[in-house]
Amino acid sequence: MSNEKRLSFSISALLFLAILFIIFTCLFIFKAEAHIPLLICVGFLAAVGAAKGHSWKDLESGIVSGIRNGVQPIIVLCLIGILIGVWEYSGAIPTVTVYALNLIEPQHLLLTALFSCLVISSLVGSSFTTVSTIGVALIGVAAAAGVPLTWAAGAVICGACFGDKMSPMSDTTNFAAGVGELPIFKHIRHMAGTTIPALLITILLFFFMGRSLTAAPASTENIQAIINGIEGTVNISVWSLLSPLLVIVLAVRRMPVIPSLAAGIISAGILAALIQPGASISSFLSAMQNGPVFSADTEAVEKILNRGGLQSMMGSVSLIIIAFALG
Repeated sequence: MSNEKRLSFSISALLFLAILFIIFTCLFIFKAEAHIPLLICVGFLAAVGAAKGHSWKDLESGIVSGIRNGVQPIIVLCLIGILIGVWEYSGAIPTVTVYALNLIEPQHLLLTALFSCLVISSLVGSSFTTVSTIGVALIGVAAAAGVPLTWAAGAVICGACFGDKMSPMSDTTNFAAGVGELPIFKHIRHMAGTTIPALLITILLFFFMGRSLTAAPASTENIQAIINGIEGTVNISVWSLLSPLLVIVLAVRRMPVIPSLAAGIISAGILAALIQPGASISSFLSAMQNGPVFSADTEAVEKILNRGGLQSMMGSVSLIIIAFALG
């Protein structure tokens, strides 16, 4: 790049502040999604580049070059969306959810809430989904048991956020690894150095907080209704967990993430054919694309079961494309 086209430090700093102003104004004042402010910033910087004498061909080449670096996390996110959909379809995620909810005991509510949300969010890769489904049910149990709702909410959020952060199924974890150009499992190992000690401290805190409680016998009707709803919709079987176990084993053996996710999708399809009554190739392909479509008695159960699919990741994929274009 010629010196005439280079930006001085002061101009670069002003542009950086302008980008921050655009992003924060759109996010916090106009309540826009992250995609649009980033896209505005891409256009803004392209206009600055054109004003400095760069041709559109050069600017377009830079945009394409940036997006090219995001291809691997985009593929991973697409496979994760498909994997979550087929794990719902085959019964893997419903089985884990039922087992986790059956572990809940009022006298150990804080710890069981922490670990239940941790396991489920690690499997589905979403803290928001965990909090808005299982977390809401746990808050209902806490209210009936006389447990302070702020304590119960803290346990739910801690478990959900830990699983989301450390899960290879999480879109944000994959996004961060892609930006840093690191393999996803290496990125997770580096995060473990700070996250695991924080988790241990959290466990100790909730353990001693739980011991100080004198919980009344809790009405677990809300939890039981969810369990019954899931069991009445999907066939719960320990065999459905073979697909997640396969992905975990491949991850431990440091297999590349894309073949590992593909193996999980294929194995989930085979298990669905063996375990779930009424499973068919057409419904499996539909679950891969849009997630499964189960009809349950309650909205909470449907929200737990009907998620995933390739299309569920398109928001994250488009965000990655715009972010890497801006880079």
